[in-house]
Amino acid sequence: MSEKPGLDADLQLGVEEVDREHGLQVALIDELERAGSEAESASIAQRLHDTTEAHFIGEELLMRQHSYPLYHAHVEEHGKLLAQLAALRERHGKSESGWRAELREWLQGHIRGPDRDFTLFAKSAGSATNATRG
Repeated sequence: MSEKPGLDADLQLGVEEVDREHGLQVALIDELERAGSEAESASIAQRLHDTTEAHFIGEELLMRQHSYPLYHAHVEEHGKLLAQLAALRERHGKSESGWRAELREWLQGHIRGPDRDFTLFAKSAGSATNATRG
């Protein structure tokens, strides 16, 4: 599996569209860390939220299509991240640095754990290449 820009090899799940979307999420977190102004930070935080929400909608649809047994737990994880992103948008101008590491750690942990588990489940069902996008 070739490494995607912005996405470490251990975060790649082997599904092109999923890896691309995860790479975009990681890149937006990188941009957020480099933001030079409150307005820039707010704009990036909004893009990260919108991108993540769209990714989750597609992923949750696929889980339902595959009758994924851990669907509800996975959706709960998505809700936690979206709440964290909403809180980030509210406090984007404050000089807190802990949220950046926490956000990156959560996303990476989610990709390595629940997302990888779902991808493996879908691949074992034999339809990951055609049906698994999230």
